[in-house]
Amino acid sequence: MRFINRVADASATYIVETTVADFGRLHKVRIDHVYETFYMLILGIVGYMRQHPEASDDVLKGIIAQTLHFEREREQSHHTA
Repeated sequence: MRFINRVADASATYIVETTVADFGRLHKVRIDHVYETFYMLILGIVGYMRQHPEASDDVLKGIIAQTLHFEREREQSHHTA
């Protein structure tokens, strides 16, 4: 378990310092507690996939999109188009 916690920490830190920072230059980041959200998302997806290896990519993508509020952003862009 320590290994997965270290991986989640390192991955979340990297994502926040790179991808989120780049995204934030062009868009509003609609996530409170960004590092913590990514940390929990990584742990959760890994745990879910270990218990449900048959889970489809669409289910995993949907969970990630909802967690990161991408659905809300997509809905707003459809209303303004």
